Amino acid sequence: MSAASLDSNSNKKAIQGVVDQPHDEVVVEVELGETAGEGDTAAELKSLSVAPEPASCRNCNGRLQRAMPCLRTHRRRVCCAVSSCCLVTVALVLGVCIPLFMPVDPTWELTKLELADPMALQILIGAFQGMSGNSTLPPLTFLAEVDLHNPNKIGADAGRGEFAVSFKGLHFGDGYCLPSTVPAGANVLISANVSVQLYPEVAQLLAAEVMANEFQITVHVSGYTTVQAPLGIQMFCSVECDIDAVVTELLGPTPQNIMKTKRCKYEYRMSRICMTIQDVGEEVDDEGALWMMSQVLDSSPAGWVADVVFSTGKGLQRAMRWAKLLLAVQVQFGAVPGRDHITYFLGPDTDRHMRYPQKVDTAFLAAVGVVPLTSFAGGDYDVVLQLSPLGGFACPSKGPDEVLSKVRRRPGASHAMYILVGKEGSTNFPLDEAQNRGFKQHLVAQGFQAAIVEASNYAVWEPGCLDVLPRSVADLVEEDEWNKAVGRIPPTAASLFVRFRVNAMVNYNLVWHAFEECCSAYGSEEAWLQAKKWWGLVAEEAGRDVSTYYVGPSRRHDDASSSGYGNPLLGEVVRGQGVAPWESLMSAACIEDILATFPSAICKEVDECSSTRLPTRADLSKCRVDSALGWAVLCLTERVARLWAFAVLKSGGQLSQDDLKSYLSGSPPLSFTNFPAFPHAESSSQVVQQVRRAVVGNPQYDPSGMLVALVAMAATATQASALAEKLALCEPLLPTRQDLASATRAAYMKESPAQLLGRYFP
Repeated sequence: MSAASLDSNSNKKAIQGVVDQPHDEVVVEVELGETAGEGDTAAELKSLSVAPEPASCRNCNGRLQRAMPCLRTHRRRVCCAVSSCCLVTVALVLGVCIPLFMPVDPTWELTKLELADPMALQILIGAFQGMSGNSTLPPLTFLAEVDLHNPNKIGADAGRGEFAVSFKGLHFGDGYCLPSTVPAGANVLISANVSVQLYPEVAQLLAAEVMANEFQITVHVSGYTTVQAPLGIQMFCSVECDIDAVVTELLGPTPQNIMKTKRCKYEYRMSRICMTIQDVGEEVDDEGALWMMSQVLDSSPAGWVADVVFSTGKGLQRAMRWAKLLLAVQVQFGAVPGRDHITYFLGPDTDRHMRYPQKVDTAFLAAVGVVPLTSFAGGDYDVVLQLSPLGGFACPSKGPDEVLSKVRRRPGASHAMYILVGKEGSTNFPLDEAQNRGFKQHLVAQGFQAAIVEASNYAVWEPGCLDVLPRSVADLVEEDEWNKAVGRIPPTAASLFVRFRVNAMVNYNLVWHAFEECCSAYGSEEAWLQAKKWWGLVAEEAGRDVSTYYVGPSRRHDDASSSGYGNPLLGEVVRGQGVAPWESLMSAACIEDILATFPSAICKEVDECSSTRLPTRADLSKCRVDSALGWAVLCLTERVARLWAFAVLKSGGQLSQDDLKSYLSGSPPLSFTNFPAFPHAESSSQVVQQVRRAVVGNPQYDPSGMLVALVAMAATATQASALAEKLALCEPLLPTRQDLASATRAAYMKESPAQLLGRYFP
């Protein structure tokens, strides 16, 4: 039965039912059969019914002409929504599997469209009965095939294509086309696999559109693939398509005739590709690294692209955190930098706690170009930058089907680098997670040069850097820097090595400098003296809480780890860190404060000093790591608590001995989320502002790694080897810290890769 023979009024009433009926009242039954037509295999509708109960419309047990009476039942909400799923499948295949690199566009036609598992449709239909406004229905998987003709005089190997479909900005379909070889002047069949996720709001919009436009509908398809040509040339191919189709063709024997018109824009670019594994939503340097990448890629050649993988925790929440920042930038400047250069992916979800959890809004993600968000499936790269642990991924050694084993060196690349930020054993590379070492070994075997960016090449957050950032980014930096000052790394996070170093050196120096700056400015004021007196009243209980809620859980976490460090003396060498002892992880200020604040405790532990002799650095070396960790955390707590208490007293507020209880004993303990809020009084606003600015100065871990990655992308093979050699020796890549700060600011200000490279290789 052709579309022309359909009863127009009946169809309009049927589709109006789709628009008007509530979400949870309809069940649709569809049966697909096979039919042969001119040598092509196509899916044919055998039965369809719409009813308030499970479908039992027996007069539909035939071909299409028997199906149409069911369209006239009084509840028909889902018919067009399901049909539109098929349309999505066609659109995806036509939009993405075709755009090869050829200068003359290929010609093609759809030859097959079928449901991968007919039973899956019945599951979807059953789920519709309990559907509500927030429902998530099971996906449908479709298989399709396109006959492609290459009119060009050269052939190529097309890689796996990734694509997504949306309707009026709502993303609801993803898929991929399989790799294929396309000979010159020949035809080839290209297969595709498509997953459609139909949400209630999308179903209603689709049905309303069909009714209003004489059974026609337009969807948008975006996607990309890479193509390997002769002589090692690789190109990046992207496509944006608007596809018009007649939905009623889906109900006939030749659903491949669904398309009416298409408007596609193809782009073909030489590729330099970077992959970065990110955990946005932890520390602000994650966002800083992505902002730097966006700026530099915006001034890069068209083929310079990056894949960003949101890893560990909840990937969608991490994407949402980044999207909110991009929207703020878009509001301020009217555009989102790097939008045409970056594709975003999701890594496996894990139970890792997220520092800044987010509520996900898919429309929000679409507004700033963070979709499509498909699961990461590997790829070919020039540079791989690891800014996050790999929790949730399987070790590449488990087999070629594991995602990490599909990360390869780009064919034709002059060089390839794998860059890790932070030492092995640090937050980004837990030693008790085999996939980290396995991934590194896999990349080295692929021909990547491995390099680690660490302290000698870390830029720091400083006023000059904040001044070149958009206000929304700078505000995040200031907020996160204060949160780092008052919030301790959780006792069950990372390793003992990381917890000790962050508390006794990294955070300690910042808090110490901020405290000394404020002491110089306000030390003679009565409020400052009263804040010190208040701390004297709460210090003893605070010390017990630090021991109970922080040091104790830290010890249990280390004992439970297969790569735990135990509780060594401060003078003993840190395992895996060469000849460096644990005390080398403590700043001079931390050591000085501990010796001055806890002389009795030190003497008691080493049993070698008395009331007539104060403990020395040599005595401290004989103390245990856990003891020093507790002392460092308590000193940090004193300084941030006194800064807060001073601001409260300055505003005319009152203090009590219970003010810090929830902060010290919360879950997790000493978290910035439980630290008492600053007063909002006018009289203390200047103090609060100065305190918050004073603690800015942490290392820019991830932006520093991103800077090296961007330079490596622009480098020659010889220059890349020189970078790797210096990093292996922990040598600074630039002559001075001022040069590093200048290069970092320049990258934030959209300096081109060639100009950045010139700073490293003048």
